[in-house]
Amino acid sequence: MGRYAIILIITLVVLLSFYVIHVNNQKTQSVNENIDDFSYKQAVNIANSATQMVARNLMRPDVSGWPDFTLEYDIGSVIEHIDPLYWGDNWLEWNNLNGVFQVASLYKLEGDRPDLRDLMLIVASKEDYRDKSQQTKVFLKQNETLIPFWDFAVYAREFINIQGSNSYIDSYNSDIAPYDPNMTPNNSNASIGLYEDYQSDNYPFYCRGEVYGDDPEYGVDKQIYPVEGPTEGVIMNNFTVTSLTSDPDDTYIVTQNNLVINQTVTIPSGNHVIIHFLGNVRINGVFHIEDGASLTIYISESLYTSGDSFINDSEIPSNLQIFGTESCTHIKMTGMTELHGAIYAPNADVEIVGDATIYGAILCNSLYINGNGIIHYDEALGQDSNLTHDSIFKFYIASWE
Repeated sequence: MGRYAIILIITLVVLLSFYVIHVNNQKTQSVNENIDDFSYKQAVNIANSATQMVARNLMRPDVSGWPDFTLEYDIGSVIEHIDPLYWGDNWLEWNNLNGVFQVASLYKLEGDRPDLRDLMLIVASKEDYRDKSQQTKVFLKQNETLIPFWDFAVYAREFINIQGSNSYIDSYNSDIAPYDPNMTPNNSNASIGLYEDYQSDNYPFYCRGEVYGDDPEYGVDKQIYPVEGPTEGVIMNNFTVTSLTSDPDDTYIVTQNNLVINQTVTIPSGNHVIIHFLGNVRINGVFHIEDGASLTIYISESLYTSGDSFINDSEIPSNLQIFGTESCTHIKMTGMTELHGAIYAPNADVEIVGDATIYGAILCNSLYINGNGIIHYDEALGQDSNLTHDSIFKFYIASWE
């Protein structure tokens, strides 16, 4: 082989080696860039998902299973207290995406407005492989939404069953005039709502009579106010009174369990009384609410009534409100001819035995009326700002970066 041929071969080998090294370097650089890009995206995903978790806890701190933040606002400065697990230099594992996160910053924005709770939340993250970091920023505004207690004639979580063929549901507005029995049914707002979705083999709403309003709404995830009865007031171990006034006290806590009320209890005009029954209560007597008075009852166990146990002289449903707390599971009314009042018992199965006319509204777990039940929905219950509760969501996300 000639000298020039050897030189040519050596040159080709050298060039080929440089080419292979160059290609490998490019591949390595590309792989590194891909890994870096993947690691960065992992850090972003960790930051975003962790921020969502923390933000939702701030939006709705009562959600079971999420960490319990305790917020104390110092006007114009950083929030002083927050669960240390998510605060300061402590990093928390985010195992699903192989990384860690922490609350990098959480502070109140409107320093000159102590009534506002607008927050800026910044969550930092790091992924495990290349220790890439990222931050996500969320602006949370205070939610001032008010949710009506009774924006449906009847709302139930499970089912509504009204058996009577002569039953019907219509509406009127007590702010305009009392219900007129001579008028033809008014169909403006006799609305029915159910949390359960409609299925072909499942009828969560059944009424043999008529509903003078829109078709029932299925799958309505209405925000439910968690009812907690008052814990402070006049303690009554033996409920034998025949009159209750709001002077000097307006709240009465009845501790007696399996209580049977046989007497007539009057709420005189001008008085606004609250009673919290801690145990089971049966009313064979009568609560007489005079015109110009109101009565609010909280039931923590069960309520049974016999006959017309509530006489509301004003015939304004908002003057008689019956609340079932979270532990109240059963309300049964028998022999009742009419009720001017509103029932809010999200966990209770409400059973009405016999023909009964209800002027007001009902929110419950389930409603069963075995007779010709008639419900005249009072539209004023859904329009009065005094008959509302704050949204369970304390904040809403206004912006996300």
